[in-house]
Amino acid sequence: MTVTGSHLDLRLADGRRVVVPLAFYPTLNRATPKERRGWKFLGPGTAVEWPRLDLQLSVESIIAGRREHLPPPGFRKWLNAEWDRMGLKRGSTMK
Repeated sequence: MTVTGSHLDLRLADGRRVVVPLAFYPTLNRATPKERRGWKFLGPGTAVEWPRLDLQLSVESIIAGRREHLPPPGFRKWLNAEWDRMGLKRGSTMK
């Protein structure tokens, strides 16, 4: 797999090649070239992870052309306010 400044280029074990514009993945699109190179396959090659970017994409979703969905503007601010209101540390998980 290769991630350029404009595309994600994935070569499958069966010989197919899938090329997707980085515009489909805003996190990768905003990442530095070094961050884009910091990927690894998960499991038996069923997903790709960029640990430093906290991004995981399944190979199935890449093939299907599914885009990364980011929270709407202001969501993080609202979420932080909710954590503050509940007395939780920001970024904690509720169980």
